[in-house]
Amino acid sequence: MKIKRILVAIAISFCSFILYITNVQHLKSMKLIVSKPKSVQLHNSSSSSLATKSQSEEDFIVAKNSDHQLIEPIKNNVDLMTPFQVAVQGLNFNKKASIYNKKNSLEVGNILKLFILLAYHKALLEKNPKLTKPYKVMAGDVKGKGLIVNTSYAYPFLIQQMMYHNSNDAANILVKVLKLEYINKVAAELGAKSTKIINSFDQKDVGQTTANDMITIFTKLYRRQILTVNDCNLILRLLNTYPNKGLAAGIPGICHYISDDNASCCLVNKNGKVYIIAAIGGDKNRFNQLGKDVYNVIAMHK
Repeated sequence: MKIKRILVAIAISFCSFILYITNVQHLKSMKLIVSKPKSVQLHNSSSSSLATKSQSEEDFIVAKNSDHQLIEPIKNNVDLMTPFQVAVQGLNFNKKASIYNKKNSLEVGNILKLFILLAYHKALLEKNPKLTKPYKVMAGDVKGKGLIVNTSYAYPFLIQQMMYHNSNDAANILVKVLKLEYINKVAAELGAKSTKIINSFDQKDVGQTTANDMITIFTKLYRRQILTVNDCNLILRLLNTYPNKGLAAGIPGICHYISDDNASCCLVNKNGKVYIIAAIGGDKNRFNQLGKDVYNVIAMHK
């Protein structure tokens, strides 16, 4: 009996050995193939554009009571994927629109020269003694053209240089004399509560403002609700000769405007209709067409 068990165990061991050898030979004859995973195309070009459109549509806000006829020309002329604010306000007719994807103030440049102009006229009304004597230009004041070192200039001349020739040197001198804190304080007092000059005018980003702040100031200038009537008239006159037309470039006739590479505001008085367009961000190259398209929509409005 014991011998029989030993023979059975030997037989089982022999069979297991034969099976192992067979499997080894089979594995040796096989090739291991590693397949590199292919990149997966998640969407084609058409679905990509649809996705972009869907994303952009979720990223901007149309303000309540906005005129739907004005929304389309605005959407068509701004880059919806960059920070922007655009507002249109009728002053003698009931038509307005506001569309934005960032509600807080945005970085701007030379458009803030408007607030130097406002602070200058306010300082004159307050009889600031610094403005009674000419300013002598120093070497550190001059980085561009238009002003000569060791030459004295009356402040009205510096204002004209800033507005007629877009002089950053003149703007920086006026900021130095009027003081940054005073200019920002006047801006807030006049209704531009989200507007602030932070850097000098030879910097790319001089400060911040909003489309609503620009609408507010231009509205008050038109209605002569700030400073004096004469001050408002003088400021508006300076605002129809500014070199950078921005939105006004696409609008026929005389406009009052101020612009830079990232912002533009324009007061339009045409065919009995008075309105303001303000745009910040959203692609400066489209300001011209934006102004033109909004003008065409309002021109058809009865």
